[in-house]
Amino acid sequence: MSRLNFSNLYSRWLVVVLLTALAWVLADSAFVRAINRPLFDQISGLLSYHPDHTVVLIDIGDDDLAEQGRWPWSRDKMAHLQQVLTASDARAIAYDILFIEPDRAHPEGDYAFARAVAAGPPTIVSTLNGRTPYETLWQVVAGVADKGLKLDEDWRLRRLQVHVEEGLGWPVLPVALLQVHASSRDLIPQTNSMMTPFPASGLNLEHYSYHDVISGKVGKDKLANKFVIVGVSATGIASRLMVGLAMMGRSLSGIEVQAWLTQLMLNGDLVKPLEGTARNLLLVILTLLLLRLVLWGDATHILRQMTLAGSLLLLLSILFMLLGRIWLPPASILIALLSASLLRAASQWHLLHRQAHQDGLTGIANRRTFQNVLQREWDLGVRSAEPLSLVMLDVDRFKAYNDQYGHTAGDKALSQIAAQLAKFTRRSRDLAARYGGEEFIYILPGADHKAALKIAEQIRLAVLALDIEHQGGGRIAKVAVSQGVATVVPGHRHSSDWLVAQADEALYAAKHAGRNRVHSAQPMNEAELCLNPY
Repeated sequence: MSRLNFSNLYSRWLVVVLLTALAWVLADSAFVRAINRPLFDQISGLLSYHPDHTVVLIDIGDDDLAEQGRWPWSRDKMAHLQQVLTASDARAIAYDILFIEPDRAHPEGDYAFARAVAAGPPTIVSTLNGRTPYETLWQVVAGVADKGLKLDEDWRLRRLQVHVEEGLGWPVLPVALLQVHASSRDLIPQTNSMMTPFPASGLNLEHYSYHDVISGKVGKDKLANKFVIVGVSATGIASRLMVGLAMMGRSLSGIEVQAWLTQLMLNGDLVKPLEGTARNLLLVILTLLLLRLVLWGDATHILRQMTLAGSLLLLLSILFMLLGRIWLPPASILIALLSASLLRAASQWHLLHRQAHQDGLTGIANRRTFQNVLQREWDLGVRSAEPLSLVMLDVDRFKAYNDQYGHTAGDKALSQIAAQLAKFTRRSRDLAARYGGEEFIYILPGADHKAALKIAEQIRLAVLALDIEHQGGGRIAKVAVSQGVATVVPGHRHSSDWLVAQADEALYAAKHAGRNRVHSAQPMNEAELCLNPY
């Protein structure tokens, strides 16, 4: 993928389509959900809330247990509380407490509590695993709520299942509480799964202790026409739930969570997640638009374009949250944008690397690459005692060709000659390079002098076969080349620069001898060439 040509429109759109498909496929993956969870916590933490204290929380805390005795209490204490709430004209009451088994030790308390419930406002009680409350209470309650709340994979509360399929269980407490009050039923969301935000500033709930309510310290006006939720917050008894990171990962008691969820539902502050067709359609549109920003911008500013695209996406997600209480999960699109940026950065790096090592006109290696490869091959030859040959090539009378036919034709001729040279790089270590101007050079590792001369002659004939007209090119009236060939077994007595100088001298001799020919450097004796490289 790093070799994709992003200057090609087809390549860009291919990447856009593939990455858009990737974003769509990953949208429901566990990996993307894990990224979206903290994003939701932080973005939803920006929401502002103005609770009207329609919900009142009455918690049974450590002080109440110290005064009233260890838990569980006799249910006549609950009957007393129910009577006080009834007298205060509470709108509806919910107990986040299980009353499943009858109290056989104090049956009169069970009956007292059931009578108080029957005489009071609509009251719901909690259940677990589908079990109903004891029979006497079951006959008088207005509804039953499932005490269990579903947690995300990281064991934090973010989702609320609003509706339960018939016959499969009871609704959660906030839904059950609103269902028993006719004027509040319309406030129950129609969407089955809603998101539950928790503000960074903390919950702003109106709550009182059990003792304060039954002792009369809480005035009737504080409870009148309120949804009252009763539960236990005492240490070691009440379960605690981890909530979003916006609240620094703190835990809340079950009754605090139930009261907060009820307050959110009453005020319409639950967040609706984008799901199904609407989410997929918006995901595709946003991915296409933002990928176009990343892939069609200036390739030298990839990081800036990625930052801009990612910022726009997060800003859009924030606006959906603040203005519409809608959760637009951005993680899969962010992954597509990051992938596009990495692909384009890799492509840009490959282009720069190629430009740094290739000649811009001819496309073969440049002089810098030649020097690096030559030194590497020299060092290898020192260790392996294999011969190393160089062929230096110069286009004959090229200045005259440029003057007669123009520089455009000259550039074309050089490119054609380079293409012929590239055809002779038949082994992985062979290298053809432009040495400068109209000069080229050819590295032949492992080739002896005879093989190098043969290849040089083949190159000379291949250039003539191009049949490039050159009226100032002498007797043949074609573009031709002169070449110098030098071979040595690398050793510490010489250097790679010495070998280049030998090839250059041979090239000069070929020019002096009449051009359009191959000339060999002054050969070394057999022993010095092959047997004693050092």
